[in-house]
Amino acid sequence: MRLACLHDYNIAQKVQVIVEHFRDHVAGLLGGQAKAMVVTASPKEAVRYKLGFDKSITQRGWLIGDLLAAECW
Repeated sequence: MRLACLHDYNIAQKVQVIVEHFRDHVAGLLGGQAKAMVVTASPKEAVRYKLGFDKSITQRGWLIGDLLAAECW
């Protein structure tokens, strides 16, 4: 199951939905200062999502900033 969660295709599909939803429904709130958080099961998964967000945002040419913060237990 862990391999399925970390598969590049699965992450890319989820990133696409997350980024598009944020852009369409959230980004304009609070005077354009709205933020969102994605919680993952592991730091490794967080890094993969971060890379996916960077790639997706860059490909679309959008000006959305993202930040990675991972807590290790």
